Amino acid sequence: SYIDLKDDELLRISKCQSLRHLYLSGVKLSDKMIDTLGQMTQLEYLNLFETNLTAKQIEELAARIPAAKLENQKPDGLAAACDGYFHLELSK
Repeated sequence: SYIDLKDDELLRISKCQSLRHLYLSGVKLSDKMIDTLGQMTQLEYLNLFETNLTAKQIEELAARIPAAKLENQKPDGLAAACDGYFHLELSK
């Protein structure tokens, strides 16, 4: 979380087939990284809090890895989880 992750580093991480939970909070994701994430079908949970992804990109990513629960929190305190549906909850 909150690191300067590079395309090739995420590609190496994606090769770990036993990886089930991935936290990318605060990471700026490139198009190549989004594509790599979409190929990580072994994921069960993907945390995308405070990333640069749009709601549309998150929805498309969720469709590519349907077994994974995707969570994204916007800086305004609204949180959305994508597991085929969008859920909103207010944070204090």
